[in-house]
Amino acid sequence: MRIMLRNCFGCKRLSFVDDNPGGRFKEKTEVEKMIAKASPSSTTGGSGIWIMPSYINHSCWPNSVRSFLGDLLIVHAARDIPEGEEITMTYFDNESGVQKRQKASNSGWGFNCECTLCEIETAESQEVQAKRQELRKHQSSKSTSSNRLRRQIRESHP
Repeated sequence: MRIMLRNCFGCKRLSFVDDNPGGRFKEKTEVEKMIAKASPSSTTGGSGIWIMPSYINHSCWPNSVRSFLGDLLIVHAARDIPEGEEITMTYFDNESGVQKRQKASNSGWGFNCECTLCEIETAESQEVQAKRQELRKHQSSKSTSSNRLRRQIRESHP
C-alpha cells in the first residue's frame, strides 16, 4: 500500500457535483478511511494511479504541470525544456518556504528535496527567506481578493 500511496496523484475537484451534494453517495469504507489516513494528501477522493506519470520526479521549480480531464491525466510543459533535461512536476504545494516544503517532502513522500529552488533558498540568509515569505503572503492576499472579485462579478452577471 505504501508504494501505491506514493505513486498516486490527487485530482482537483472540478465542480460541486464532486462534493457529494445532499449526501447521495455512500459513506467511505474502512479501507478508504485507512487509505485517506495514510495518504500524503489525506484523501481518497479524486486519486488514481497513472503508470507513466508516476515515473516523473518532483521539483519545487517544475518544468511541467499536470491537469485532469475526467480520468485522463495530462502532463504538459510549463516552459521550454532543453533536450536531455529531466521532466519534473511538483508533488505538493510549492508556494511555501523551503522549511515547509522540506517537511512535506520528508513526511508525505519520504525524500529530502534537493531541487534547484530548495538549494538556492537553503543557501539564503534568514532575512532573505523572511522577505520572500512576506511577499508570498502579500501575493496570496491579492489572489484571494481577486478571486473574491471574480466570484462577485459572476454572481451579479449570470
